[in-house]
Amino acid sequence: MSEDRQPLSAASSEKKGRPPPPIQVLIAESDSALGDLYREALEGNGWEVTVVADARSVLERFQQAPPTVLLLNTLPDSDPVTVVEQVRSMPGTQDVVIVVLYDSMDRVDVQRLAGLDVQAWLSKTRATREQLAETVRGLVAGGTRAGARDQT
Repeated sequence: MSEDRQPLSAASSEKKGRPPPPIQVLIAESDSALGDLYREALEGNGWEVTVVADARSVLERFQQAPPTVLLLNTLPDSDPVTVVEQVRSMPGTQDVVIVVLYDSMDRVDVQRLAGLDVQAWLSKTRATREQLAETVRGLVAGGTRAGARDQT
C-alpha cells in the first residue's frame, strides 16, 4: 500500500476535517454463543458490533445502512456464497469488508467467493478471537480490496 493511501474509514472524513465514523461490524452467526464471543472480541477495538442470526436480517441491515464489515458464517436460511452475492448486488456495498467464517469449504465455493471480492475467510476451528480481530483490523486499516485469502 502506498504511503498516501488512507484507511477506508478515514479517507473521506479527514478530507472534510471530521473524525472518521466508527467502524460498524455486522456479525451473521446463527449460534448465539459464538456470536457473543465474536462480538466481545471485536467490541474490544472500539467498534460498534451487531449480531444477527439469519440471512434475511443481514439483507435488511444492508438495505438500511451497510456496515463497514460483514463477518459471515453459514446461516440456517442461506449459504455464505448466496448471501455475499445478494449483498454485492446492492448499491453502495463495494467498500464493505467481507470475512467469511467456515467449518469447511469446497474449492468451488472458494473460487466463487474470490470472484465476489471477499477479503478473507477464516476457519472457525483454527482461528482464535484475537486472530479474528487482528484480521478485521488489518483489512479495515489497510483499505485493501486485493482478493480473498485464507487468514488461518
